[in-house]
Amino acid sequence: MMKCIMCQSMKPPWAILKNDGIRTNEEGNNIGKEIHICSYLCNQQLKESLPPNKWGEILINRDDFCWLMPTIKKENKNFEFLTIQEIQGMTDDQKENYYNEREIYLSLDSEKRDIYNELDEQDYQTMMIEDEEFSSESEYDDY
Repeated sequence: MMKCIMCQSMKPPWAILKNDGIRTNEEGNNIGKEIHICSYLCNQQLKESLPPNKWGEILINRDDFCWLMPTIKKENKNFEFLTIQEIQGMTDDQKENYYNEREIYLSLDSEKRDIYNELDEQDYQTMMIEDEEFSSESEYDDY
């Protein structure tokens, strides 16, 4: 089993390509007859370095890709983070929808998710402290 040309993993190949000047030595000679790619992600990285429309010419395992797949344009959906006060003003259905959309938005970036969770917690604690101060002021008000 050959290594993936992009990530060097020893996984079974997802795509097998004819080495048509993709992997060469210093003299410009091809290194090996085939190139293995282990996943779609590695394929996308490699496609960036290939000339346009080269994929169809060099793909060896065509039978694994017999279905036509349309190119779907990614919709850049901007997600707006809300404060605790704004969230509390929502209905239960709106809150559930907001948290579902937020989870989808943050699902691919765990670092960003951790940061926003921490900010939410701080925002909630600040709100609780402010509420406590407001209620304690009204309890001891002499007027």
